[in-house]
Amino acid sequence: MPKKVTKKERGLWLSIWLILIILMNLLTLVLIVDRVNQPQALIFPYLIAALFIFSAAKVVAAIGIWVWERWALYVYAGAVIGTMAVGLVLTGTWLYAFNEILPMAILGWMLKDKYDYFG
Repeated sequence: MPKKVTKKERGLWLSIWLILIILMNLLTLVLIVDRVNQPQALIFPYLIAALFIFSAAKVVAAIGIWVWERWALYVYAGAVIGTMAVGLVLTGTWLYAFNEILPMAILGWMLKDKYDYFG
């Protein structure tokens, strides 16, 4: 049974996580600019648009997690899966997938005792 916590405490680590997620998505925008200059396929513009949408969704979800909204966890998980799929198609390396899964695992570790906050 999860422990009951009455006060919503974000803490330093969740604040750092939020900043890192925003920085990571800014770096994703750099990837978008780099890939726009090197088109490789006809479907490429759709992948770039999807990458932009997923990056924006992750920023919105990070802010939602900051204010303890449960929907933000689902949006973040969906955006991570979508970004991971697009990144694998664009780069062809599993390192990109690891780059997406690692922040999600860290978030899960940070929120494991705070599940009662999301209600």
